[in-house]
Amino acid sequence: KCGIPMKSAKGIEVGHIFKLGTKYSEKMNGYVTDDQGNSIHYIMGCYGWGVSRTISAIVEQLHDENGIIWPLSVTPFEIIITAVNAKDP
Repeated sequence: KCGIPMKSAKGIEVGHIFKLGTKYSEKMNGYVTDDQGNSIHYIMGCYGWGVSRTISAIVEQLHDENGIIWPLSVTPFEIIITAVNAKDP
């Protein structure tokens, strides 16, 4: 409806959102008052975020032939290795 063509792109699902509607508020007899003063069942939703999915996405996007390139913002450890004598490892 916005007048701009939709673009297709690849993505990785790391979370999801579900609109549950009034299914559970009706069963729990849960209400809110609308701006007209009427009692109505509230609309519910839920979401999920996968830690392992997120880590998998990071590894998939940020690796090379030597292994994982952890961005500092999510790295499990921050260390610096200094070679004292490069000729005698």
